[in-house]
Amino acid sequence: MLTMLSVMIGMAFAVAVVVALLRLSAWSQRARDQRVAYQVAVTDAIHRTLGAVAAPQVERGRGGTWQIVIAVPFDRPALIEQMLAVACLAISRAGAKRFRFVLNPRSGQMGSSTAHCSDSAHTAPQNHRVRAVSGVKPFEHSQRGVW
Repeated sequence: MLTMLSVMIGMAFAVAVVVALLRLSAWSQRARDQRVAYQVAVTDAIHRTLGAVAAPQVERGRGGTWQIVIAVPFDRPALIEQMLAVACLAISRAGAKRFRFVLNPRSGQMGSSTAHCSDSAHTAPQNHRVRAVSGVKPFEHSQRGVW
């Protein structure tokens, strides 16, 4: 009787480990799919509106904040403003609740900046007010709050 109970406990433990690993795998796949969907949404929006001026990378940051990393030409601030407005609208429409932008210089430029967009995330890109702030801690965006 004790042997049978030990075998049953061992089998239950093995099944529980397999189920846990399958759930972990499914969660990991969903997170990867979500990251790819956000990256495609932002890239397509930028390319559709401005042409192939940037190739943003979307990453999952700490605390569930999405981080959009874009290499930009710092010598063209009007282009950066348009790019951020379009990206902000695209990532908001794709469903991201909290996100931030990290602007890196293109090859041959120096410096790095963070940027954020206004609370009007669901308006047309030309109505966005985007600020690029150099040398400060990155801001986080909440659909209800301001960066």
